[in-house]
Amino acid sequence: MKNLTRKNSTTVRYIDLFAGIGGFRYAMKDDYFDTTELEPVSFPKLKPSTKTISIRLPEMMLDSIKILANKRDVPYQSLIKTYLQEKIDREFHAKPA
Repeated sequence: MKNLTRKNSTTVRYIDLFAGIGGFRYAMKDDYFDTTELEPVSFPKLKPSTKTISIRLPEMMLDSIKILANKRDVPYQSLIKTYLQEKIDREFHAKPA
């Protein structure tokens, strides 16, 4: 939490909400709220943040994925994420031979 003083001497506190999920900041004036008893909170049901990547796939593979996604009535990128997550889960839970 940062304290900043403006020209008129009003202290404004900037509280980082959702730190790590975008760093949203909210300003509160001390004369409106008692900020001494604030406690950190967590939001476990928020969707994890995503990062845009670029990946090159053979055209035939992408066409096949799009056909499968169309049959399931889901966006093809969501289907790719599902397939990747399933493979990751299998790899992490696989027993060593």
